[in-house]
Amino acid sequence: MESRAQMDMERLSRASRQSLRRLLHVTTLSYAAVVATFFFLALAPSLTDPLKPFGALAIVAVGMTAFCVSLGKLATRLGRSWIVWVGLSLLTKPIGPIVACVRMKILVDRATNKVGQTITGGTRETIQHS
Repeated sequence: MESRAQMDMERLSRASRQSLRRLLHVTTLSYAAVVATFFFLALAPSLTDPLKPFGALAIVAVGMTAFCVSLGKLATRLGRSWIVWVGLSLLTKPIGPIVACVRMKILVDRATNKVGQTITGGTRETIQHS
């Protein structure tokens, strides 16, 4: 009997595997932009132009929206509940989104591995089916 993960991997076409990876990259990069903006605001406290903080907050708002949408889409495509993933990552901020990105990378790697291959000891070995 095949496991759920093996059946999911068989259904993934090459295009859907690439789209999963792209969504993972969007999720990670959008949160990285938010973190970089916070560092910019912390390191440049004496902003002379009064519009610069509003621009930075706009970047944070767009970045968090992109993060939530891409994380939700990624969770849905992997058969997970989007509300749980997005909700927990927002409730446990600032560590939650980092953990969500790492965990999603693990799930995407599992979903995009080719059927019949496993990773052991850092090398791929083909499983012989009898």
